[in-house]
Amino acid sequence: MNLSRSALLILCGIGTLTTNLAYYSSHAIANSQMLESYFQMICEVNFKDNSKENPIKSETCIKGLMIIGSKGKSITPQRLQQCKDSSNFLFCARNSLNTKPSIADWHEHGREVKAISGRPHNLDTSQIRNLEATIKGVTKQRIILWSNGSKTLGCKGRNIYGYYMPVNRNIVMCQGNHNNNYAEIIDTLKHEGWHAVQHLCRNSVRLLSIEEINSRISQSDANNLHGYHPSKYVLEAEARVIAKLPDQQWKELVNKECK
Repeated sequence: MNLSRSALLILCGIGTLTTNLAYYSSHAIANSQMLESYFQMICEVNFKDNSKENPIKSETCIKGLMIIGSKGKSITPQRLQQCKDSSNFLFCARNSLNTKPSIADWHEHGREVKAISGRPHNLDTSQIRNLEATIKGVTKQRIILWSNGSKTLGCKGRNIYGYYMPVNRNIVMCQGNHNNNYAEIIDTLKHEGWHAVQHLCRNSVRLLSIEEINSRISQSDANNLHGYHPSKYVLEAEARVIAKLPDQQWKELVNKECK
């Protein structure tokens, strides 16, 4: 594949991302890049129906929240949507900082942002749901994190399709880098799911022999792996081979290794 994928890539600079994105820690968004990624995520969704926001409104929202800074995190989704729909976003958003959100607002905020990080509506297929269910049986996490067409959640600025985070057993899908290639998204989901199996069920020991991997890996994947350190090459190559299995065979293999 043209874009590299590795669980190790995410260890460089993005820290630990919890599944509850509503309560980003101050450390996780201390730098401007993470703050901008968070604002990008919430500005690109219309909270009225959880659809994609108008691009002009989204851009105005991101720029306005970056001017406000970290205090912008306190604006609830309902109020944020009102500001995006207003004639003066920045004025509305700044005034919103003077209104202390209720506990109910924060609970709603948590539900809304979790929905953003969940499976996008355009990828809500039975095939993806079934694969996700198998993966979550391994990671014991409630959701797979999706970047929802943007390049947030550590996807921004990186040429990756997705990654597995060993530190908290999360899988992040960078579907914004797939250019709406559904088959590629399926391949990535199974690829990263197998990295979870390698880590949690096989103690980072390969299942396939070197001969099997070399005979089954595609030429494009083999070429793409030339830059990998030898200690990481085998597990990455195996994940690419396993991802090419038919869905049912892939699920049976995952369940067998993680029983």
